[in-house]
Amino acid sequence: MSSLVFSNKKVNIRKLTKKDLQNSKKFCDYINSLIDEETLILLDKKLTEKEEKIFLENRIKNIGKGFIFLIAEKDDKIIGIAELKQEKGRRKHIANLGISVRKECREMGLGTRLTKMLISFAKMQMKPEVKFIRLGVFPNNKPALELYKSLGFKKIASIPKQLQHSKKLFDEVIMSLGI
Repeated sequence: MSSLVFSNKKVNIRKLTKKDLQNSKKFCDYINSLIDEETLILLDKKLTEKEEKIFLENRIKNIGKGFIFLIAEKDDKIIGIAELKQEKGRRKHIANLGISVRKECREMGLGTRLTKMLISFAKMQMKPEVKFIRLGVFPNNKPALELYKSLGFKKIASIPKQLQHSKKLFDEVIMSLGI
């Protein structure tokens, strides 16, 4: 899809394909590395390769149905993933965004690039139905909050005690971008 250079490192960004099912270990290693470092994501326990393969199969089934899944790789190692999923029915005008980046690859612009690519996808391929991109984020994830704000996302709600991390409850910050 695209090859870019971030902080002097060549990074390939591409869409998820059926061929990726053969590499479920690589995806499992990625997500488990985030869990090991206790990243502020929704998953809180490591996945088995079998669980990851089922996750990928479900994602692949939805591609082209108001769903996109991007993978960022460097040296054949996954360093980031991002997805955008359109709601259905009376919420089809909303798409939900999710993104994560490996610790050693943060603060080099990759999260910004992935998010911009998803926004562009929503504008070009999910129109006229998608009018808003929405996401939820931990209130103490300052880099993510700054990234989203810099791209025009606005805080629209803070839902009390919706997220749990290290046995502590956090409010979930809901942000939205009109497109």
